[in-house]
Amino acid sequence: MSTGVTTDMALLQGILNEMEGVSPNDVGAVASYDGLGRLLSKREGRAGNDTLISYTYSNTLFRPLEMSVNGGMDTAYYVYDPSGNVWIDNNSRTTYTVNALGLPGKVRLFSDVPVVTFEQVNSMDNLGDEIAHTDMAYDEGGQRIWTQFVANAPLYRTEVMYPGIGEYTYSGHYSSDSLKLTRVDLLGGGYRTGVNGEALFPVKDLQGSVRGFANKTGLKSAFGYRPYGTTVNLVHYASDSDERWQSKEFDSEHGKYYFGARYYDPFFGMWISPDPAGQFANPYSYGGDPLNYIDPTGMWALGLGLVVGYDESHGWNFGVGAAVEIGDYGLNTSFSFNQDGSKSLSSGANLKVPIQTPWVYLEINVGLGFTLNSYSGTSISAHGGVCVGEAGSCVGVDQGGSLYWDRSGGFAGMTVYAELYAQFAGGLARVSTGYEAGLFGAEGRGAYIGATVAGIHGEVSERDGASWGFRGSVYYGVTNDGNKMGADGKHREVSRFLWIPELGSYGRFKLGASVDETNKGLQNIQKEKILEIVEKIDKAYAEQLREAYGRSENGYSLTEKEYKDLSEFLVTKGGLKKVWRPSWPWDPYHKDTYANGGLDYGNIEFKYWPGCNNVFSSYNYGNNIIDHIFLDMIGHWLSN
Repeated sequence: MSTGVTTDMALLQGILNEMEGVSPNDVGAVASYDGLGRLLSKREGRAGNDTLISYTYSNTLFRPLEMSVNGGMDTAYYVYDPSGNVWIDNNSRTTYTVNALGLPGKVRLFSDVPVVTFEQVNSMDNLGDEIAHTDMAYDEGGQRIWTQFVANAPLYRTEVMYPGIGEYTYSGHYSSDSLKLTRVDLLGGGYRTGVNGEALFPVKDLQGSVRGFANKTGLKSAFGYRPYGTTVNLVHYASDSDERWQSKEFDSEHGKYYFGARYYDPFFGMWISPDPAGQFANPYSYGGDPLNYIDPTGMWALGLGLVVGYDESHGWNFGVGAAVEIGDYGLNTSFSFNQDGSKSLSSGANLKVPIQTPWVYLEINVGLGFTLNSYSGTSISAHGGVCVGEAGSCVGVDQGGSLYWDRSGGFAGMTVYAELYAQFAGGLARVSTGYEAGLFGAEGRGAYIGATVAGIHGEVSERDGASWGFRGSVYYGVTNDGNKMGADGKHREVSRFLWIPELGSYGRFKLGASVDETNKGLQNIQKEKILEIVEKIDKAYAEQLREAYGRSENGYSLTEKEYKDLSEFLVTKGGLKKVWRPSWPWDPYHKDTYANGGLDYGNIEFKYWPGCNNVFSSYNYGNNIIDHIFLDMIGHWLSN
């Protein structure tokens, strides 16, 4: 803790709990980002009283086009000027007149969503539905030194700041230059309310956010914060200053934090002007992300399935394959039986690095490949390139080459190429033209031009003339490609899906609803399902179970006797079928599953060591061995 009075976080926690019965952070929070660091969604607040915001962008911009709040209609809450500064905020019903420093010189407040033009906002006139405005002045370094709030009542409030000295203010129904010293700055970040007023000091946490203000008698106020900076006023004191999150001044009139160089909106978690220093790739995101609950694994997908293809060297081929995507990394492998009698093993790895500059979208692609054919031998390939345009639709250059060995292991030469290409519709289609040269005995294609659409490839080259080929793959798998977060607030829910990589961004088809495979999510649904069964039969026993579950933080552990009683109840009175499954080398627990009806695998599961007086419950979403492997094993492992 950083403070001018003696305290610590545990003491403050206790005071806050005593005041309101809640912790300083009244919320859990989750958020998701894309590969460019753009905020896609964030959820903050208590369960049942939270706020979910989703964001929509164009492919080439960091600033959002539209936002949706709690599932509402997508709305352009922010309107930007040509320099990228917000000049209308439809959420707080404000407009901004921006000065030469890129800072608001006038903030107008409206009774409804502003219907004004850019020229009107930049005029000196009072506008139709305007109910108040704040004028602000800054020194040459961007330090705010003067504000005047004027309401239509009329009410005037003027503040003149002298950093390190104090603040002079005037408040009244008439405009006046008569100012009174109302704040005297003290050492240690404290201040005195006037010349002879009480001295107050901020109590700060390790992040520098003010958790309350204290005088010589103790803590007088207390604040909590949502992860993106929204203040939760637990206890307010009349003499509190406006210093809050990250020790920054909060302008309550329009709901923004003043950070010196620009203003920050905690509701949407974004700056209202671009980064003037250009030190962050995303000019509108809070530097480094203020939220500590982002999914550490990012987006991922894993699939197993069938592959089919055709090329003029080996004819048709059929086989099995697997593909994995983790963020911007991709891996794939397949084993095929070819029409000419040969067998092929192919593997590949690729990395896509999206870069959004202030001028254009760039995408760097690099990849490695390995192919082994029982007739023709082995090849290793590599390539790298850059594409300019939009995500999924861009024009670029690529270069690479391959090394070849014959089936006996002798070196057979290499090829190198350079090409221009364009890709469309999220990778669904690609056209290219270039030149491939052969070295060390290998023959290159020479000049060529080709195109690929949904896995079907056609090409004309100097060496081969016209040729064509085909590759298709269908994978069944599991992914966390969605914005719904699990109960732990750190990882997304997972879902089964059908994956056809050759269709690019259009090749994923979700199968059924997403499920929460986090440990906490499984524990919660297990408790819910068991109590649902027991309550229908014996409400008194259900209450006993609630007490037993209540001993655990997540409500999921029982003693050995409690579990034996519950097991007998589920079988004899609940009508469930109990199946005992032994431990595995990678999972030392014994398992009892309880199935309802003819399911191959029971949803309700208990895990225990023989003789251990602590039985853990889990939950199986998969009702058959395939879904159980993908959802309850792979999905669970990747979710935790």
